[in-house]
Amino acid sequence: MILAPYAVDNKGQLHLFRTIQYRTGEAVIDTPRGFADSKSLESGQQMYEVEGAGSRIEGNMKRIIGEEAGKKLLDIKRIVYLGAPRVNSSFVTSKSALFGVEVDYDSFTQSNKVLSDEEFQRRREQLEHEGLMGIVLDMTVDQYANYKRDSEVSRDMAADSATDIVAIDWLANRLESANQVVSERQSTLKTFTEVFKELKKANPESYRQAWTKVTSGLHIKS
Repeated sequence: MILAPYAVDNKGQLHLFRTIQYRTGEAVIDTPRGFADSKSLESGQQMYEVEGAGSRIEGNMKRIIGEEAGKKLLDIKRIVYLGAPRVNSSFVTSKSALFGVEVDYDSFTQSNKVLSDEEFQRRREQLEHEGLMGIVLDMTVDQYANYKRDSEVSRDMAADSATDIVAIDWLANRLESANQVVSERQSTLKTFTEVFKELKKANPESYRQAWTKVTSGLHIKS
C-alpha cells in the first residue's frame, strides 16, 4: 500500500506530504506506505483489497503523524484509489495499491512531525539528523517539481508515482479551470463587441460617448 497524503490550503494551493527516512548515511525523502507480509511476497497475491481499505489507510496515516489521543490531527476528507502497479517485477510479483489521501491542511500541519521544506533543508545542512527521523515533509507543487528535477537525488520512481498522479491531476484541474475562464472572457468580449457594433450603427453619438468612457478606463487613446 503506497499512500499519497495531500491537502489544499485556504488559498487553493496544493501541499504534498512525504516522509523522511535516514538511510545510507543521509536523510532521504520517502513515500508513506504500508507493509506486505512475507506470504504476499511469496505467493504474488494482491497485498491489499481496495474495498474496505479505509480503516487500514487511516491506521497507517495515524502512525505517520503519531496522532495523540484527544488531538484531531487526522481529518481525512477523502480517499481516492489511484491504481495498482507492480513495484518491481524482478522480485515482487504482487501489485501494490496506490491511494491518494486528502487531509485537512490546518489540522494535519498541527502535528509537530510536519516540517516545511525550508526547515528540512536547514536541518539536513546542519547534520541535525536526529531531528529528521520520522518527520513528515510539507512540499508545495513548486518544491516537489524541484525535487523531481534534482538528478543527484536517488529515488524510488514507483513509490513516487502516487504523489505524481495527485500533482498532475491537480495541475490538470487548474489548467481546465483557467481555460474555462479564458473561454468565458472571450465569449463576453465577443458579445461586448457585437453590442458596440450594433450601437455604432443605430446611434453613432451614443457609441462615441460609450467608447470614450471604456477606453479612458483602460487607458487607451481612441
